[in-house]
Amino acid sequence: MKVSILVPVYGVEQVIETCAESLFAQTYEQLEYIFVDDCSPDRSIEVLQQVLSRFPHRSRQVSILRHDVNRGLGAARLTALMAATGDFVMHVDSDDWLATDAVELLVNKQQETDADIVDGGYVESYSDGAQRTVTPWHGSKGTYLKLLLAQNTLSHQIWARLIRRSLHLDYHILPMEGVNQAEDYCVVPRIIWFARRTWIDQVVSYYRIDQNGVFKDGISPRHVDSLLKANQTVADFIIQHDTDHRYAWATKVGLLKIYVQVVRAGIKPKQLGDRLPAFSQSKLLSAARSILRLPFGDRLVRFIYLTLKGLLREKILHTSDQEGR
Repeated sequence: MKVSILVPVYGVEQVIETCAESLFAQTYEQLEYIFVDDCSPDRSIEVLQQVLSRFPHRSRQVSILRHDVNRGLGAARLTALMAATGDFVMHVDSDDWLATDAVELLVNKQQETDADIVDGGYVESYSDGAQRTVTPWHGSKGTYLKLLLAQNTLSHQIWARLIRRSLHLDYHILPMEGVNQAEDYCVVPRIIWFARRTWIDQVVSYYRIDQNGVFKDGISPRHVDSLLKANQTVADFIIQHDTDHRYAWATKVGLLKIYVQVVRAGIKPKQLGDRLPAFSQSKLLSAARSILRLPFGDRLVRFIYLTLKGLLREKILHTSDQEGR
């Protein structure tokens, strides 16, 4: 079974060596590597090529594509995916790295179960040296999807997963150019909808976190459009496919978080219905928009979001053994 490893590259000269070494040293052999140079301003590609020279048996498996201008993470992921020829794909960020046996572990589980998606464990590696191991969610797909839609409950990352490539293509669930914030969220819940999912608890990926760049409930104003487009895309998908309304409430609760983020980034509450029209007529979101007009309204809506998310999570977990799709 051929696996395509897809890697966007931009401004990672200091860390891409670790990433590339982990990719080329994989114990699994049937690999294809597609790197997309998103017009990187530094020596990232030169460093990548230096690492490749130490793994000559991998050279014929490697393609390095280049954008003529910087187009962003969403476009780089899309370029890599459309160039892939593997049965399955793995998305890898160029500042992260894989365990040496990552692909082999995931492929073994896929062949054992014939799943469309295999999730692996991962380690959050912080700039101060601390680490935290995260194992995949164990449970039904319906439960998993609700927790994803409620947001900030489970990770919606696209990496640390083996994904059947035809899921992307057959259902036209693709990374979106111009969506560079919440770009993974834009894809993962929609692809989970159609997938047979399984998991392994072994660590397959190491996720580098620069604590100096971490913010909690905020978002850069330049990323507002991406965040809104990603969430509108997922909400529209739920509206279209969720004919028995099993996932609408979780989606609305998750949108409260987005309301708070974009208002704190400068969007006026009265603009929210136009900028993020999904479910905008619901009583919950209408009330949230009114509250956000009040002094400190963002704090109150955030409190409402956290309360509803907690209640939803408890209800989901309580009934998870009876749920399935």
